[in-house]
Amino acid sequence: MTRFRQIGLVLAAVALFFSLIALTSKGLNYGIEFTGGVVTEFTASVPLTQNHLLSVFEPYIQEEFRINGSQDGMSWSIRQSDNSSIAAQREVIQKVAEENSLPIQLQESVFIGSQIGEELIEKGGLALLFSALCMMAYVTFRFEWRLASSAIFALLHDVFVVLGCFAWFQVRFDLSVLAGLLAIMGYSLNDSIIVGDRIRELLISKKHNQLNSLVNLAVKSTFRRTLITSGTTLATIIAIGLMAGDVLGSFALSLGIGVVVGTFSSIFVAATLPVVLGLGLDAYDIPDFDTTHGDGPERVTE
Repeated sequence: MTRFRQIGLVLAAVALFFSLIALTSKGLNYGIEFTGGVVTEFTASVPLTQNHLLSVFEPYIQEEFRINGSQDGMSWSIRQSDNSSIAAQREVIQKVAEENSLPIQLQESVFIGSQIGEELIEKGGLALLFSALCMMAYVTFRFEWRLASSAIFALLHDVFVVLGCFAWFQVRFDLSVLAGLLAIMGYSLNDSIIVGDRIRELLISKKHNQLNSLVNLAVKSTFRRTLITSGTTLATIIAIGLMAGDVLGSFALSLGIGVVVGTFSSIFVAATLPVVLGLGLDAYDIPDFDTTHGDGPERVTE
């Protein structure tokens, strides 16, 4: 199993490398929330479905757009990128309604400037950074530095691989994906902590003479729990992706990739990297005081 963990660590490094290349060369495909655009609300006299509206509007709008609606299918909003104008969007909606006999009534239109999108990017990045720093502080306090460093690296690996997948395939990056990244960070750290905690317990128990066999035992003892947790989480994510459609599609995709990558990194990164960094069997030894040479605590007698 040691060899498999080492191969997995190399694969994780390769995935991180290509993710960074995708982020620097292609960049993220930011959604309307970040780039700005025009939003027009409209109501329908009869319930409509999102898929029906998307199929009706697609021939008329060449650029990126999104349609969101209420649960009753009566209230809707359409968003277009920053290249559109309020007058042009309202004209297109009116034309679509007339030519396709849609029973809709135009409501308010709002223009969202790109400056607001830049502020969202900045605040979203700060949220990710603050969360990462808090998690780093926690694992640094809880674990020996090599276990803590490995958990932090696994956390950063998961986030950058998810971002790299979105950049490589140019999947739209919107606010729901940002929320997904925050959830992935918590999920990834939880998996890494469980494996790291088991390694720490085995180191303290002093029942193993080989570090690799100790790490293998830690991985095996948590493997079933990790698979069950990941499997049930993925089942929920798949249900969200299938039922929510385009509204939460990017959110479900980011979570799905994050869970798979997080499960992989908790085994092949968080458990293997400490050995590479020089973790020893004496990492949690309590130093003995040498009282014969006066180095230990002084005994007071009356």
